[in-house]
Amino acid sequence: MFKEWDKNGDGVLEKNEVPPGPRKIFEKKDANGDGKISMAEHLGREGKPAMRPDRPGDGNSDAAFSIGQTWDQEPQGFDRPVYVSEPGSKRGRVPVVIFFHGAGGNAGGQIKNWAQLFPDRLVVAPQGYRKGWNIQGEDTNAPDIEFFKAVIAELEKRYDYADMDNVSLIGSSNGAAYIYRIMIEVGEDLFRNAVPMVSSLLEVQYNSDTFWMPSGDTDHYDTEADPVGGRRILYLHGTEDRVVPFDGGLRGRFEHLSALETALIWAREQGYAGEDIDRNDGKDLGDGLTLYEYAGSNVTFVAVEESGHGLQPHRDAAMDYIQKFLNQ
Repeated sequence: MFKEWDKNGDGVLEKNEVPPGPRKIFEKKDANGDGKISMAEHLGREGKPAMRPDRPGDGNSDAAFSIGQTWDQEPQGFDRPVYVSEPGSKRGRVPVVIFFHGAGGNAGGQIKNWAQLFPDRLVVAPQGYRKGWNIQGEDTNAPDIEFFKAVIAELEKRYDYADMDNVSLIGSSNGAAYIYRIMIEVGEDLFRNAVPMVSSLLEVQYNSDTFWMPSGDTDHYDTEADPVGGRRILYLHGTEDRVVPFDGGLRGRFEHLSALETALIWAREQGYAGEDIDRNDGKDLGDGLTLYEYAGSNVTFVAVEESGHGLQPHRDAAMDYIQKFLNQ
């Protein structure tokens, strides 16, 4: 809600940005009385210590396994939990779905929804450090690319029925941005399908007709990248998204490309040689979905009409389309 209300993206709420109902408690939320509400004040955390990420065994005992990593934020080492929902039937090779939550998300809580959507697949939900993924400007600088590779290796070792040649990545918002990092930076052929939702490429990830990745920390995308091609990509974005705007632009201090630019960039990277596709070139699928296809690229873009960051009111139709895409 905070991000939806923060219309100018400056990271604080002023009274005129808050809807009439919650505006009545503006002064109560404004803990330091500066006439603005920070995210910490909004969440009631002003003056409280930062939340430490959960560890398996500290409220996360239902995690299937964990990946131990060490970096500057966790010099003593940290166990990063991974949740798994196994299919009812394990006959033959079972496809794998890996879901990456958005900023502030809880993998253990969200995996049930995706397991219901894909009951015949091995569904995996890793937990982001401090409930986020390290793209740029987050509260985490965890080594997430290495984390992804370690998760893949652990799945292959633990689940002998898993079809590791048929791995699909699904990500929402910050989790979709994480998928873009993986698509750009991971040279190995570790997954077949990618389904990013409600997040476009950052300008630092693609500019001057080139993909970029960080050589060190994610404050500096300074190294040219050549993504692995041949993947099936389905990208969905709500046309009224106020968190990551459909038409691109600033989200806080980070510049996003538009949704259609993002789709076209991936399509051209994967072999599309046709004309640029604009907003009027889509095919109406009904149920609030508009389809854009890029011949010869295995890239599909779906605009979810009149929908925000949560893809409402057409989220059910969007989820149905994702099911059909992965079941093809």
